Amino acid sequence: MSKFINSESLVTAFQNFEKKYFLSVVIPAYNEEKRIPKTLSRIVSYMKQKNYKYEIIVVIGKSSDNTLGIV
Repeated sequence: MSKFINSESLVTAFQNFEKKYFLSVVIPAYNEEKRIPKTLSRIVSYMKQKNYKYEIIVVIGKSSDNTLGIV
């Protein structure tokens, strides 16, 4: 016996999923002081359009420039 999901149930399930969804965006960064501002800006702009929670994690490994200060 197969079960069918009507479109209304599917939409409700998706909306509930979106409310609970959490995304971690991980960015490895090494000496990225010149590129990281634009990268972060673009990611934040994109994520603000979505309907779920998110975090941005920047992993900075022994950069010799000001990547950490800019982030």
